Amino acid sequence: MRELTPLLAASAPVRVVNVASMGQAPIDLDDLMFTRDHDAVQAYCRSKLAMIMATFELAAQLEERGITVNAVHPAHLMDTSMVREGGLTPVTTVDDGVLPTRQLITDSDLRGVTGRYFFRFDEARAHEQAYDPAVRAALLARTDAMTSAAALTPQQI
Repeated sequence: MRELTPLLAASAPVRVVNVASMGQAPIDLDDLMFTRDHDAVQAYCRSKLAMIMATFELAAQLEERGITVNAVHPAHLMDTSMVREGGLTPVTTVDDGVLPTRQLITDSDLRGVTGRYFFRFDEARAHEQAYDPAVRAALLARTDAMTSAAALTPQQI
């Protein structure tokens, strides 16, 4: 996203919508890579909370440039391969999930709204950890350190 900022700013006003989930779990800053007690569902839930936290941080950084950044839980258990392969029964269609996402992109009433989490069509509260600026900053610093070119092994490039 950061690499796209100049292009987005040149195209402003721009709306970025991150597809998140109501499935959120607290992030363990001391074990971001799940080196102990790995659990796929917990990893998914932590990753969605991390995305929401990044959304909030980016929104604050990019608002002055005409870029809004929001996160949305578009629908519950959409009919996707991840849901089906996870042994779950789909409850909603992908088309159901498109509607709230499209609303965040096109609704004139949401012009300028940034740094928010939506549950389908309504603004909602994300996991409490998302609102802790110190945790968000620590997570982004550690993410940057893990994803910098110097930190990557040749296999990861």
